[in-house]
Order: sequence, then C-alpha cells, then structure tokens
Amino acid sequence: MKVLLKIDVKKLGKKGEIVDVADGYATSALLPSGKAEVASPSAIVQAAKATETKKHDAKKNEQEAYRIAKKLQDQTVTCKGKSDGAKLFGSIGAQEVALELKRQYNEAIEEKSILLEHPIKDLGESRIKINLGYGATTQIAVNVVAL
Repeated sequence: MKVLLKIDVKKLGKKGEIVDVADGYATSALLPSGKAEVASPSAIVQAAKATETKKHDAKKNEQEAYRIAKKLQDQTVTCKGKSDGAKLFGSIGAQEVALELKRQYNEAIEEKSILLEHPIKDLGESRIKINLGYGATTQIAVNVVAL
C-alpha cells in the first residue's frame, strides 16, 4: 500500500514522501497513529511537485554558497576591540566576525559556519575558515585593530 508520510518515520522515510509499505503495517500502525495517510493520486502528484521544488531550492542554495565563497576568498574583515596595546580586553568570536561580514561585504553568514579554533584575543591578522555548506569553504583574514 502506498502512503504519504505526515511526519518523519525512522527507517521508513521523511515527511512528505510517498512510501510503499505492507497493508497490515499501514492499517494497524501508520494510519491510526496519524503518521501517514493513504496516498491518493492527487497526493502523489503533489508530493512529486514538492520533491522537485526541494531539489530546485537545494541547487539554488548550493550555487549561492559557492558564489559567496568565491566573493569572500582571501578577503580581509576588520574587527575593532578594546585593547591595552597588544592584547584585547575581550575576544573576537564568530558573532563579531559574522556582524562585520554583513556590514563590510553585505553577506549574511551564520555564526556556526565560521570555524574558529578559539576566539581571537590578539591584535593583528588571523586566518579563519568559513564552511558555507555543500562543500563550499573559503578562508578569510580577520584583522583586529584597537578602538
């Protein structure tokens, strides 16, 4: 029996997928619990359209990630911090780098994409990696200057 999953079901499929399951499993477990519904012809067409849309969106996001990686490759981001001359009073973390990337290059990068081994605590230039997903990675320089 073909059913349309309403939620992710472990070892069976993800929400919105059409899967073929045994009649007994569908009627005794999936349908009564509300995890799935019988796949009507219109539901099959709608699921196919949704899958196609997801693939298109994923391809678009991948292209965007590579565009951003190419734009930021070997660029320098300047961050400011309070210091006593050589050391910062605080540190520069992923949040500050993300804010400066948005301000200086108009690119919204998620903090979790900025790979810092440890927060930057010294003035001067440091190299960091940014992982934008889909295999798109880039390196940028972060130049920390005193306020």
